[in-house]
Amino acid sequence: MSHGEVAQGELPQASVYDEETKTFLPYQSKRLVDIEGYKTRAKNLEFSHYGGWKSRRVKSTGFFRVEKIDGRWWVIDPEGYLYIHKAVNSVQLFDDFSPNDVYELLPKFGMNGTGNWSDREVQDSRRKAKQPLAYCPKFSFVSSYKRTRKDRLPIAVFDDEFVTFCKKKAREEFSQFKDDSQVLGYFIDNELSWTFRGGLESHIDVNDPKDKNYQAAVKFLKSRGKGLRRISKEDAKDYSALMLERYLSVVCPAVRAVDPNHMILGPRFNKSWKRSKEFMEVAGRYLDIVAINHYHRWGTRSNELENIAKWTGRPLIISEFYAMEKIPNFEEKGAGWRVEDEASRALFYEHFLTTQLREPYMVGFHWFNFQDDFADDDSSKTIARRGLIDIEGTVYEQVRVSMKYMNDRIYDYIEYVDAQPKPDFVITAEADAYVQSGKNYGNEPEIEVRRANAKFTRSGYVRFDGSSLTGAIALAKIQLFATSPEEKLTSRYKVELVTDNDWDENTVDGDGAPAASKVLATWGHGDDVEIDVTEELVAALKVDGKLSIRISDELDNDLEVLYGAREHADAHARPKLIVYKK
Repeated sequence: MSHGEVAQGELPQASVYDEETKTFLPYQSKRLVDIEGYKTRAKNLEFSHYGGWKSRRVKSTGFFRVEKIDGRWWVIDPEGYLYIHKAVNSVQLFDDFSPNDVYELLPKFGMNGTGNWSDREVQDSRRKAKQPLAYCPKFSFVSSYKRTRKDRLPIAVFDDEFVTFCKKKAREEFSQFKDDSQVLGYFIDNELSWTFRGGLESHIDVNDPKDKNYQAAVKFLKSRGKGLRRISKEDAKDYSALMLERYLSVVCPAVRAVDPNHMILGPRFNKSWKRSKEFMEVAGRYLDIVAINHYHRWGTRSNELENIAKWTGRPLIISEFYAMEKIPNFEEKGAGWRVEDEASRALFYEHFLTTQLREPYMVGFHWFNFQDDFADDDSSKTIARRGLIDIEGTVYEQVRVSMKYMNDRIYDYIEYVDAQPKPDFVITAEADAYVQSGKNYGNEPEIEVRRANAKFTRSGYVRFDGSSLTGAIALAKIQLFATSPEEKLTSRYKVELVTDNDWDENTVDGDGAPAASKVLATWGHGDDVEIDVTEELVAALKVDGKLSIRISDELDNDLEVLYGAREHADAHARPKLIVYKK
């Protein structure tokens, strides 16, 4: 029905650590029980042998595959049931913890599989399990090949020898999985660095006219009328698409020549590739599912994932995400959120999934990771509390209960989401601008919101014209779509009602900016938001039908959040007023 989450109402609060102010800030977090109108239907809580949706079945092939059905992507399990992969990474055995213990424990969290970095011993044992856990064998084509070169060039995909190496590696390693129905698909590398030091610049630095990677870089720059030293970010980005094309055109056929039965999930792309159209278009030509390690999103910035799905034409798996409990007086390493307690980790899981599952391209989620991290030199010392179990093997019960509740109801929730009515009206903003310390920016593609101090602020204004609406209003919401490249944004944002609609987007400034009358919503993250404005729109329709808001930041941390303006090139990112009639 919508993107993002409603930033208003009595929702539970997670406590998220803000690295700028060194304090915990409240994040509203929506659970299934907080979604108005959602009720669990028992028929959707029955699962297939592999953990698929027992109520929905299509053609079976004996292996996992993907199919788009009624506009939504699904994994199809080996028996033909619709399936979402609910998995955890790094399932590794320790002390007396056996593969049988894994099979007993993971279903208690509602998991039906394992992700990257899991022990091969666990994977091998699954073939005999009564309750399968689909897994994803991981290989390193580029990383392994790198060791064959004296210079250890990070991504030497243009070598003739790379082709021979990949064919040999595929023959040696993939035949053992060919007939295994419990393999979801393959990861073929991990978070490769495709730009600058790992990409174009590294190929130039080879500085050997006989080297195929150096030749490819020279040829690419020459086609742009450039020499070897003035490389732009755009050059590096476009060259990375050429590298990916070469990489996937070699690795994928090598794998499929040995094993045509299983899907290829890719090299687990990291944050760098969420905004590269040409790069993702290449990925879509070769991969069955595009795996993204997706961090620093409390809910979603749907514009970036929507684009990946659109550019690739493929479904997505979030192959890494997590929140870790902050350890007092200790600076944890890792990309996930830092939160105050176990309850906040549990809230994050439910909130993240309820948000992401609204999108019809999402087919799996891999939590990072199975067990807490301990210090290399001291196995009794915890250095990251992000697991399902602690370093002693004790279950985090609040996390377990929340994950189990959410995971068991994923199919039921999807059925609920897909059955929701479309809005009767979608109205784009008629005016928007942001004001920076008294200066007007009314024709920019993005609305910038920022506060360094009381004298240096950027606040946004948006106005909608609903005067053409007809019929009684049941529900109205404003949608703001985050377009920030910044990875982690933690602050105190708010939207206020502006009752004076007589402002011009090209002239509104600090002196003439209309005053706000009341707070409509507050939130802490830099992701998409929805604000319920039903009452305000009904009141506005009795006057001129226009509705204005102001967006601002209350915290002095100098972090900039961006929302798409009505001038944004991507229509999906523009502010919208969605209206449902009674």
